[in-house]
Amino acid sequence: MNRFITALITNENGQDVNKTVMFKASDVVQIIDLTSSRQITLWDRVNQKEVVLLSSTTLAAIQEQSSAAVSTLVRFVCNATSPYYAGLTVLLNPERILNVSGTSTTSLDYMSNMSSNIVSQVITLTSSTAAATTIAGISSNFAGSPIKRAKVTIRSAELLGTEITTGITLLPALGAGFAYNVISVATKASGAGTTVYAAGANINVQCAGAAQTQFIIASQVLTNASAATKIGRGYHASITGANTLDQIVDNAALVAIAASSFTTGNFDLDVFVTYEVVALSL
Repeated sequence: MNRFITALITNENGQDVNKTVMFKASDVVQIIDLTSSRQITLWDRVNQKEVVLLSSTTLAAIQEQSSAAVSTLVRFVCNATSPYYAGLTVLLNPERILNVSGTSTTSLDYMSNMSSNIVSQVITLTSSTAAATTIAGISSNFAGSPIKRAKVTIRSAELLGTEITTGITLLPALGAGFAYNVISVATKASGAGTTVYAAGANINVQCAGAAQTQFIIASQVLTNASAATKIGRGYHASITGANTLDQIVDNAALVAIAASSFTTGNFDLDVFVTYEVVALSL
């Protein structure tokens, strides 16, 4: 946890400033996304007190920058009824998490500084987040590998509608200075539906706005007679030369997009993306 994080600070303990600050991730008490700014609470070990900073740096940029996309802080979305953090997205110091519990709703016992005293408080996460999922997420962030994985479900209505032709977000934009490099893509049918699709087109996995795609999901993963029962695998887009410069885009979401929608099918499609975050400033 001795990694350093840099953020552009606009306010320090109530005073307007404009400076770049570097601090240890281990000194973070919490970072709260206030939409218009990020509230960073640090523990000043020398003076034994909290330091509160407001930053214009995005939450994603703060989370990902510390070591080539190996997260040092963990991100949580809090329940609307969570004490102190109602409805907010926060970054927490994993060394301060004491306990994770719950089934349909997850609670974290978390150490936070209240003036000069350290207390334990309960943070309630979104109701759809089970404790096992939360624990797995924390573990994957600190596995020591820059490689990350995500599962996103594309709903049948999106495959049949205009969403697939305008682009479905698989991973959100990370902020300036960070980009996605896709390593592999796999798919499988999910949900109650078993009817395969017709028509449609290959689904491109690419950075939003990119002139070239990184991976292609063949339309047959939806239209083949075995599409509802077999696992699909994406393949690298076949491009060479200067076109490779048009695949990775700074501060862009990763999207799934096709030239045309599908028809008649009714199952959802799980998309499994293995990727790394490229920190462009390193």
